[in-house]
Amino acid sequence: MERRRGIPIGNLTSQFFANVFLNPLDHLVKETLQCRFYIRYCDDFVIFDNDKRRLNECLENLTEGLTPLRLKLQERKCRVYRVEEGVDFLGYRVWPSHRRLRRSNGIRFQRRLRTMQEDYRGGKVDLPELRQRLASWNGHASHADTHRLRSALLDGAVFSRA
Repeated sequence: MERRRGIPIGNLTSQFFANVFLNPLDHLVKETLQCRFYIRYCDDFVIFDNDKRRLNECLENLTEGLTPLRLKLQERKCRVYRVEEGVDFLGYRVWPSHRRLRRSNGIRFQRRLRTMQEDYRGGKVDLPELRQRLASWNGHASHADTHRLRSALLDGAVFSRA
């Protein structure tokens, strides 16, 4: 139990193994705890319910149920609150009516964009790779209400060689 295990997060097999390894969690939540509204992607999950007391009971049962898997819930990320406050999930803040990109993601991309401009200017990055990076972030951000943010960041970006 003291030996650390794991694979690198960027490894393509990490998503597959997350699904295999956390299959018992899915069964616990859906069959034992009988949570109707449960969403999981790799190791991130949310459970929705109208009863706050029931969610706290689920939290206790999950803590116990994850022990045999040698897993623990992150206390700072695991809490029960009203859905009207928005749910932080997979890089977005999600409300019943809309989604927003996490502020930190926009700021991080703005820094990365400056670095990409410098790298392109210095010849460290070629145009196809640059396009892939921009398309990747644009695809991620497009799942939220970010049209003006994407326009402001990408329309103002200039890439030129020295």
